[in-house]
Amino acid sequence: MKIKALVPILLIALVVLVVVLDAQRRQAQKELKNLTVRLEQLQGNDQANQLVVVLDAQRRQAQKELKNLTVRLEQLQGNDQANQEKAKAVVERVKILMDIDTSVEPTVATIVDVAKLQERNPFYNKAQNGDYLIVTPSRAILYRESINRILDVVPVQIENPAPVEGNVTPPATKPAVNRPAATPPAATAPAAAGQ
Repeated sequence: MKIKALVPILLIALVVLVVVLDAQRRQAQKELKNLTVRLEQLQGNDQANQLVVVLDAQRRQAQKELKNLTVRLEQLQGNDQANQEKAKAVVERVKILMDIDTSVEPTVATIVDVAKLQERNPFYNKAQNGDYLIVTPSRAILYRESINRILDVVPVQIENPAPVEGNVTPPATKPAVNRPAATPPAATAPAAAGQ
């Protein structure tokens, strides 16, 4: 008889155990669902992080291009007085390193697109953006201000500009550079070489 009396108690205990285990299973399912959502969010964050890295690289590239374009624009529109002062300062620093013929005011150009220049002329192979090209009546000088060093010098011949037909007149102060056999640089613009 004792076993018959224990059966209802065991059945109640079994039902309670089933209810508790079912509650724990539901709780575990909830936690699993929450973890799955968090994992998806983290994976989304990884994709977002990758997107941030790509966008940051694009932002940096755009910032670099903007800086180059700003330099070019300033040189083209330019503060002529500031450009002239900078050119004089560069010439003075180069004069300390070597004699420069100043019977004609040297033309000073800032190199802003060295890759284009290097494609056209091996004279620019040692150059970097920001270096200076100083053209005198007898030679072209490649100068890096950051290390105060002359990188290269080549002879040039300055000719008077040929007469131009029509309404266009050549600039009186800008000498033409005669380029014999790939030795002198391609000095394309007095304010910014490589444009």
